[in-house]
Amino acid sequence: MSQTFTVDEQSARAAYDEEYLKGIIARYNDLLKDLDDGCITDAELVLCSRDKINRDKALQVKLYSIEKSYVDQIYQSYQSYGFDYTCEPQLITNRHSWGDTQDDHGDELLAGFKRNEAQDILERRKDAFQNPEDKMVFIRLYFKNRLAFNFTKTVSNTQQANSNTQANSPDDIVKILQVSIADGSLPYELYQTSNRQELLRYIMVLTRDKGSPASGSKFRSEVESKFYAKSNLDESYEIISKDNVPKLAEARNLPLTGKVFAKRNSLLYHSSSGEMKGTWYNMLRQYKLKGLKIDFIIYIGKPSDLPAQRLDEIKRLLISYSYFNNLKPEVDINNIVRCLGFHWQSKKGQPYEGGKEEVQIAKESDDNIEVLRNPYDWFYVKTEKQMKDFLKKNLTDKERNNGTHDDLLVEEQYRDIMNIYENSRMSS
Repeated sequence: MSQTFTVDEQSARAAYDEEYLKGIIARYNDLLKDLDDGCITDAELVLCSRDKINRDKALQVKLYSIEKSYVDQIYQSYQSYGFDYTCEPQLITNRHSWGDTQDDHGDELLAGFKRNEAQDILERRKDAFQNPEDKMVFIRLYFKNRLAFNFTKTVSNTQQANSNTQANSPDDIVKILQVSIADGSLPYELYQTSNRQELLRYIMVLTRDKGSPASGSKFRSEVESKFYAKSNLDESYEIISKDNVPKLAEARNLPLTGKVFAKRNSLLYHSSSGEMKGTWYNMLRQYKLKGLKIDFIIYIGKPSDLPAQRLDEIKRLLISYSYFNNLKPEVDINNIVRCLGFHWQSKKGQPYEGGKEEVQIAKESDDNIEVLRNPYDWFYVKTEKQMKDFLKKNLTDKERNNGTHDDLLVEEQYRDIMNIYENSRMSS
């Protein structure tokens, strides 16, 4: 038989005393110290009915998954202690009280949505919270400004010892950045890649639980890519990532990754350097299964200097080709896996085409594929000499010191890059 219970007020007030509240303030101010000083200005204990708190799902930064074991854990804590000693009470705020809104709409849930969902389940099971008078433990926070409020919603999910919080994903970080720009607490200019350093500052604040800049670089890089790609509001570049490639492919009349490209009787893939390892595996697996040759198109994750970034991608591609072409028995990988070129990404005219935009060049490709097909267009050059000058200018220190004369190395690179283009022009 189920047993209902209520919070013991005396025990709650003893557990969540002034020292505890000061600890809450200190913890969140430390998490947000790189955003501003004193983001949390005050905190107080509130014992009231759950029904007096706005707990609408629309207030959530993310939707939480609830496992039965978690619900049972919450129940056991309440049953044993009258309330949950094992982790923080739910956080609430009244935005009118710290000047964020003119109208007083009362308290709203700030953090603790996962536990709130567990409590809803307990209520439906008739294990708890059956009477409107049943009181719950809440901590009301006061904020310095709207941005501190927004960021606290996200950093409240940072992992700590004995925590039942659900770790933030890159999408969660992107969402709070977008919300903060939409409500004016962050500048709209963050959508421009020219303000990248300022964006990275806010990403660091929101991801302190991911470790140092070095250890958390992969997670933060994914946040950055998703942020730019989901909005695609940068004035200089078309931002592309695996998240918006399907939409982009459709707009450019191209098949999705792994689908048949009827125009060339091949399978088509879209990829960037960060995804190429998995892409190579999938491409060769599908070639073995279906017997169709493979075409792929490369994009740059975060454009800054497109010609130089594209050259780096092509050099990596040439290394991959060399690995496969040295296998025994011999295989002509260049003729099996063919690079069609690069997705156009620059929204500004390029210097060697009289101001012509990349999209126009892509639409004018010889084989009617909306891709930058010719290497000259990848690197913003018009002649062989210009391309060789570009290659020589962009030789790495390692390449310059490998014992090969610079001009000979440039000739070799030029030949290999143009061969990529020629191989891609062959029909299946």
